[in-house]
Formats: sequence, C-alpha cells, structure tokens
Amino acid sequence: MTTNPPYTQKLLIAIEDAEGFRPMPYLDSRGHLTIGYGHKLPASTPTDGPTVPPSYSFDNAHILLKDDIAEACLVVAHLFPQLISRCVRTDVLIELAFILGGGPQGLPSWTRLIDAVNRANPIDVAWEILNSKAFRQIPERLLTLALRYLTRRY
Repeated sequence: MTTNPPYTQKLLIAIEDAEGFRPMPYLDSRGHLTIGYGHKLPASTPTDGPTVPPSYSFDNAHILLKDDIAEACLVVAHLFPQLISRCVRTDVLIELAFILGGGPQGLPSWTRLIDAVNRANPIDVAWEILNSKAFRQIPERLLTLALRYLTRRY
C-alpha cells in the first residue's frame, strides 16, 4: 500500500525548479555546503582532498529532496498544528522551512510570521517574508513565495 506524501506534487516541482540539480557539492547563497537539490551537507564535510563527497546521481538527489521536504513538513506541522490540509499556503510554509531549516535559527525563529499565520493574516505573512534577511539573500524566490501565499496560486 502506498501512502501519500505530506506535500503536494506542485511543491516538489517548485522546489526542484527553484533549487536546480547539482551533482557536485557547492556553497549555497548562505554559504552552506550543499548538493543535489539544495540538500545541506554536515558542516564537518570536507571541501577538498580525497574525502570530498562523491557526486550524486539524479535518483539519489531526488530521494534526499523528498526526505528534506518531509522533514520540512514536520517542522510546519509542529509550528502550525491547525494546518491540516495540503494547500498552496501550507506549501509556502513548507518551502520556507526547506530553505531556512527547522532549527532555532530557521523557520521557528520567524516569530512574527508564525504569529501572522496563526492570526490568518496573509498580508502580514507576505510582509514578513519580504521584510526578512533571507529576502535580501534570495529576493526572487521569496517574492515568488510571498505572492504565492497571497494569491493561493502556483
């Protein structure tokens, strides 16, 4: 029996398109060592010499991507237990958790955004996305997410 993933196919495609596939390790816009579709490697991963991680196949990267999105889903479920449906706005929050991470410096640190979601205020949610340090690092992507949250459309 196959279970449905806790995210939509549109979200998977949106993240694939935004991240792009890179088979070799690289530094992302925030300086994290990354591979595949934005999969962050441990900070202890060597960047040169004989122990550099090997290139990843498309299939391996896709498995990591799905695992990373599932982890982001858990972050969103923990922060917003009232969000039970898979919809565009939930997908935006999952993508934010994918980008920012679920640790103390990640999405959980966005307290004003969390408050705006809990107040069901989409304008304030969009404003918090656009008024963030992350927006200054990846403006095009976060503008897309803010508009997606407001319009409920991909």
